[in-house]
Amino acid sequence: MENITDADLARLEDAVLLAEEYSEKLGLFKSGFISPELRRFQLAAYAIYDICSDRQREVCHLRLKMYTFREIGEALGIGTSTAKVHWYRVLKKVSSVLV
Repeated sequence: MENITDADLARLEDAVLLAEEYSEKLGLFKSGFISPELRRFQLAAYAIYDICSDRQREVCHLRLKMYTFREIGEALGIGTSTAKVHWYRVLKKVSSVLV
């Protein structure tokens, strides 16, 4: 096992300070205290969630996981065209909120 030198100690102290700063920022983000530049995206996400139906949220969730419309239809027991309609309506709602 190596001994820690003064140079190692300084680097270790810097790493601890960076870890504490990161932890503080992560805690603020998780609590909802985020910068105004990012807050609008968070608020838009809440608004979009609230105006989408349960089925639209399901389709959106699967589409964002890169499922094809055919796979979404099979997973949810709906037709491919119906999955596309739900996706289209989600996109319309997203664009209305983000304008």
